[in-house]
Amino acid sequence: MAALERLAEVIAAAHPNPDAITRDSARKALTESGLGAGTLRLTEAITLVRSTARARQHPDRPEDQ
Repeated sequence: MAALERLAEVIAAAHPNPDAITRDSARKALTESGLGAGTLRLTEAITLVRSTARARQHPDRPEDQ
């Protein structure tokens, strides 16, 4: 079984826009990379990708100094 972080990494690499991820597209990305996940694990990985993307600093916005 692949680690949740690995599943999220593969899904993120296939989806530059995390808001465009669907379960089908995420499952396809995992299958093409030789991985698999059940529905719950897939949902957890998608949630991780989306939450990680939202937590990143916006490139047009400098950090608070």
